[in-house]
Amino acid sequence: MTISTLPDVTEVVKDQIYLGDLKSARCPEQLSVLGITHVISICHDSVNYLSSSKVKHLRILVKDSETEDLLIHLAEACQFMDHALRPSVGKRGMVFVHCMMGISRSPTVVAAYLMKTMNMSRPETIRYLQKFRPQVHPNYGFVKQLDVFANCSYEPSHHHPLYRSWKRRHLQDATSYLNYIHDTSELVRDKVFLSTEFPSETIQAQSYLGDLNIAYVLSISPAAHIVSDVLGVHAHQVELPDDSADSMLRVLPEIFDYITQAMERNGPLLIHSTNEMRLYTVACAFCANSLLSMFNLVLIMVILQ
Repeated sequence: MTISTLPDVTEVVKDQIYLGDLKSARCPEQLSVLGITHVISICHDSVNYLSSSKVKHLRILVKDSETEDLLIHLAEACQFMDHALRPSVGKRGMVFVHCMMGISRSPTVVAAYLMKTMNMSRPETIRYLQKFRPQVHPNYGFVKQLDVFANCSYEPSHHHPLYRSWKRRHLQDATSYLNYIHDTSELVRDKVFLSTEFPSETIQAQSYLGDLNIAYVLSISPAAHIVSDVLGVHAHQVELPDDSADSMLRVLPEIFDYITQAMERNGPLLIHSTNEMRLYTVACAFCANSLLSMFNLVLIMVILQ
C-alpha cells in the first residue's frame, strides 16, 4: 500500500516496515502520522530533523554503486530493525527505511532483514518487495551481497572467511559487470541495444537485463546461450550455417520480423552476437530498412496530396 500523504512511501510489511525516498524522510510531521519510531537512512544526504526528534535514527553512508560495500552494514541494520519490531520490553515500533529514491539501497537493507527473520531466499524477497513497490531494483553489487549475507549466517564481519573471500573478488566482479553495461551500444534510444558480450553468471545476466530494462533478446550465432525461463525475458536464437553473405541474407527477414515484434510490443530489445561483423551487418540493414520505410511513407503522403 502506498501512503498518499507522503511523496513516496510504501508499506511493505503491514504496520511494521515502510520503504521510501529522501524527500519523504524530510517530512517528519507526516512520518509521525504513520507512527514511525525508527528511521534508517542509507545515503550521504542529511536528514537534519532526526537529530532533535524522538525518532531513533541509523545512518549508513553508502553510495548506490556496484563497487560499494553495503554488506558489512547489514547485520547492524537488521539489529536496529529488530530492536524496533521485536523489542524485549515496551511497545513495538515502526521502521521507515530510505535512500535517495527507494529503489536500490533501502530495498537491499529491507530484503536482508526479511531474509534473516522470515527465512526467505534473496530472489523471493526481491519479488516480494516488488509486489508492493515495483521500482525496487537493487544494483548487481548489492544483489551479490545479499547472497553472501545469507551464506555468512547473517553475521558478516571483517574476520568472517566468507566476507573476506567476497571482499577480495568484489571490485573485480563489479568492474566486470560494469564493463558489460559500458560495452553495450544503443541502436534505437531506449529500445534496441547491441552487444557482443553477454554475462555467463546468472546473477550478472539478470542484473544486466534489468538495468537495461530488456524484455526481448535476439541472439545471432555465435552467441551466448540465453535461458528465457531463468532470465525472465523472451529470447529468440537465429542460427547461421556458415559465414557466407547469402546465409546472412536468408535470415534477415526472420531477424526483422523479431525486431518489429519487439518494438510493436514496446519491449526493449537486445541483439547479441559474439561475431561483431554479423551484429553490425544487422544494425546497418535495420537502419537502411527503416530509412527505406520512412522514404516510402513520405512518398505515399506526397502522392496522396
